[in-house]
Amino acid sequence: MNIIEFKDRKVILWTMPDGEKQPFYLSTGRNSRRSGTWFPFDGYIEPHGRGWFNKYRFCNDIVPEELHRFGKRKYQKVSKQIEAFFELDLEFHSERHTGNGIDINEFLIEEGWTKRSN
Repeated sequence: MNIIEFKDRKVILWTMPDGEKQPFYLSTGRNSRRSGTWFPFDGYIEPHGRGWFNKYRFCNDIVPEELHRFGKRKYQKVSKQIEAFFELDLEFHSERHTGNGIDINEFLIEEGWTKRSN
C-alpha cells in the first residue's frame, strides 16, 4: 500500500469492492472532530489561492447527517476497513512526503486514480 504524507495527513488510494479507486485521507480531527478517521475526497484543489481536499461530494447539503463527510454508506464502511487494515501495522509510515498539495493529485494519478468532476 503506497501512502503519501501531506503536512500532517496521510493519503491513500483505496480500491473499492466494485473496482472504483477512491482517495482517502486520515483526518487530524481539527475540523471534523473525528481524529483518526479515514475520509474520502476527490483530489486536492486550490480555489481562490487556498488549497484543500475536495470533499464537496461527501459534505454537501444532500448528504444525510449520519453520512456527513462519507457521502455514502459504502465509503463509511470502507473507512472502517481501512482503519482495521492499518491497525495491523501501527507503525505504518509514508515513503513520500510533500508540502505541496498538487503533489497529492500526481501521486493519486500515478496510483491509478481517475480524477472526477463534481
